[in-house]
Amino acid sequence: MEHRVLRLCLSLVFLLGITQLEAQINVTMRLNTATNRDTLRPTHFVQIRGEATSTVIPAITWDQASGLIMQNKGGDYWECKFKMNPGTVVKYKFWTGFNATTGTFFWTGWEGPLTSAAGGGNRQFIAGNTDTVLNLQFYNGNETEKAQ
Repeated sequence: MEHRVLRLCLSLVFLLGITQLEAQINVTMRLNTATNRDTLRPTHFVQIRGEATSTVIPAITWDQASGLIMQNKGGDYWECKFKMNPGTVVKYKFWTGFNATTGTFFWTGWEGPLTSAAGGGNRQFIAGNTDTVLNLQFYNGNETEKAQ
């Protein structure tokens, strides 16, 4: 009897774990860096840095350890795909560099301040319940606050 109960408990833990993974949505974030004061080449580095209220895969952090590294899609266009739980709130900024540690001119790689519900000059995204491709965003290369 004990073995049956143990098996049942383990099965439930396994199934709940899979349900959690299946509940995540796919997010595609796109960026145009034409407004960056430095010219970025396809071999340069663009990253999404910030924080989240729940799991984001790969993980997002406010430093170079953030796993949200954007890929060049041609010219000034960059893209990143990641997974997150529905309802997760992400506060973030784009960071640009010539590599992972040397930021572009002006704000040492960080984009300028933004107006959003997140406050603090950051962008904000709240995950819905289905896969999503966000509208194209533009890097704020100025010290003037811009709307997200």
